[in-house]
Amino acid sequence: MASLGTVALIGIVLDQVAPGGPSTYTVDSFRVAMSVQYIVWVFGLVQILRFRRKARAALRRDQPDLYAVMRPGTPGS
Repeated sequence: MASLGTVALIGIVLDQVAPGGPSTYTVDSFRVAMSVQYIVWVFGLVQILRFRRKARAALRRDQPDLYAVMRPGTPGS
């Protein structure tokens, strides 16, 4: 979904930056349009960190023995 959404956003931005169609595209138009993917990357990274924290908290609460084994620096991890 992120890939398809990114492609769609790039197309939308490209249409806004160069409304004349493919004959009016420049390198700068593509630079602006392709920069949209950084927004998607940052959003994805924030979500990964957010859900990682939630998953670790749930594991610590529900299965403390397993959590202890999975911690870095513990034998068997």
